[in-house]
Amino acid sequence: VREDVLAFVSHDLKVPLSVIQLGASSVARMLDKGGDGPAVRRQIDSVQRGVRRADVLLRDLVDMASIRAGRLAIRRSPESGDLLLAEAVQAHEALAREKGVSLASGGAAGHAVACDRDRVLQVFANTITNAIKFCRPGDRIDLGAAGDGRFATFTVADTGPGIAEDALPLVFEAYWSGARHAGHGTGLGLFICKGIVQAHGGRIWIESRVGQGTTLRFTLPIAAA
Repeated sequence: VREDVLAFVSHDLKVPLSVIQLGASSVARMLDKGGDGPAVRRQIDSVQRGVRRADVLLRDLVDMASIRAGRLAIRRSPESGDLLLAEAVQAHEALAREKGVSLASGGAAGHAVACDRDRVLQVFANTITNAIKFCRPGDRIDLGAAGDGRFATFTVADTGPGIAEDALPLVFEAYWSGARHAGHGTGLGLFICKGIVQAHGGRIWIESRVGQGTTLRFTLPIAAA
């Protein structure tokens, strides 16, 4: 775990920290020269994006280390499946619309699940943003859920390009996406999703065929009445 942490910090944090450093230096020079207006605003926006990216990377790093050490904190409470789906859609509508992708939810049929709300929303965030990255303009992402008495199964299905069969066994491995799809992320998102779902006592899996889209499913225990 220590070696992975060091590799992650030394490689993935270089880019956002460089952006922050360059942006802050540019702002300082502009202010020294009495500059203001759109140019300064652009540099400040660049710094803020770098800070947000570094924050995401650090949180992913902490989660990865916690999962591998078996110490991921989960605080359960009864949560409405419908509200979880609605909040996940609301949080990512703008990003999907910007990419030209349709994002919608079919609801959860009234199921309440025993879960850590913030962690489950993190699973949705990782899976939805991952789907948006790989979807093309005009594609769809549909969220839904169904229950079998003990567990609710949540679904994130897209009509994107799909995943090759030989890659499916690798998608939940740490860093895999970063190695195979440069520029699309660190490869920790689905690894963290798997750790969160398993910490709830559920399971997560992906079904996909090239040219036919991808469906990710994960289960959470249904809350006691």
